[in-house]
Amino acid sequence: MKQLGAMPDKMKAKAEVMAYLGKFDEAETIYLEIDRRDLAVQLRQRIGDYGRVVDLYSGGGSDKPLREAYDKIGERERK
Repeated sequence: MKQLGAMPDKMKAKAEVMAYLGKFDEAETIYLEIDRRDLAVQLRQRIGDYGRVVDLYSGGGSDKPLREAYDKIGERERK
């Protein structure tokens, strides 16, 4: 709670609360609204939603996280 209160960006704090409560879609929406696609990607990576990571990166971005997401999807398919 102290960390959330100390955050200067209240929208980011709200997104963190939504993620903590398991409301990942709401948290992602907030991150995208405040132009923090990187945090939306990190959230989806934390919960293992690599299909959504690929969707978020389809608009452009670094190749490394995109390759990692495809690798994780491939690993799941092999199991």
